[in-house]
Amino acid sequence: MDSMIESYLGAVDTAQEPDDIPKGCTDTVWILGKCYNPVQELELIRRDIQTRIWCTYRRGFVPIGSPQLTSDKGWGCMLRCGQMILAQSLLDLHLGRDWFWTPET
Repeated sequence: MDSMIESYLGAVDTAQEPDDIPKGCTDTVWILGKCYNPVQELELIRRDIQTRIWCTYRRGFVPIGSPQLTSDKGWGCMLRCGQMILAQSLLDLHLGRDWFWTPET
C-alpha cells in the first residue's frame, strides 16, 4: 500500500516535517464530524486523513463518445465524489468512525 501511495504522491522524506498543516495553526480542524485540536492532536489528524478514501480522475482508457475522450477530466468529478461518499459510508458502517487505517491492516 505504501508503494501505491508513493507512486501517486512521491516518496515521503521522513526526516523533513510534512507541510500538510501549517505550523502554529490553532484553528479547530473538523474531519467528517470529528473535531481536532491541531496543536495537541496533529498525528491523529494525519491518521484520520490517511484513512479517508481518495478516488481520483482516470486516464488512458479506450476512447468513448464523439470527441473520443480518453480521460474523465471535466465530467468525472461527480462520479469520484459519489464513489468517495459511498466508500466512506461503508467504512463507517462496517468498521466505525473511530477506525484508522494502518499499514498492518
